[in-house]
Parts: sequence; structure tokens; C-alpha cells
Amino acid sequence: MNYHIDYLANHPNQINNISEILFNEWSHLMPGITIQLFNSIIAKRLNFDTIPLSLIALNDKNEWIGIVSITRASCKKTLFISNFCKKLPLMRSYRI
Repeated sequence: MNYHIDYLANHPNQINNISEILFNEWSHLMPGITIQLFNSIIAKRLNFDTIPLSLIALNDKNEWIGIVSITRASCKKTLFISNFCKKLPLMRSYRI
């Protein structure tokens, strides 16, 4: 399996695909969440040199297989950490 990693900002057309899959997998744990809200959250990460930003893994067909985001800490218990890697969702078919 070949894949490449790139900034999500280079692939904004993937936002709807990512949102749909994340919604289908996680919405049962997040009452009130919508695909549109996922779209909005992910769109804020279309950055190259500003946090938050996301990196996306794409297969040979240019389909997303994973995404990782770097965000600012939102938990007061992590005052000494201002930025951190958050979430690493993978398509089910690529999980071990």
C-alpha cells in the first residue's frame, strides 16, 4: 500500500468526505453534532503555518485514509502544553 501525507489545506475537497465518515463513526457520542459542524471544525484547520492545522494521508487513488490535527490545548490541566497533536482517525479499512 502506497500513501502520501500532505497538508489538508492542499485538499479542501476532502472536507465533506472526512466529515461524513467522522460523523458516521462518532456522532453517537456527541449529541447535537452535525456533518455541517464537522465541516466547520475541519475547515478551520486548512492552514499551512498556523495552528490549528491538519495533515492528511492519501492513498494512490487520492482518497483520504487518515487525518491528524495539531491544535491548541483546551484543557486547563495542560497549561504547560500550548500545542499538541489531537486525534488520528483512520478509515476502518486501513486499521490493523
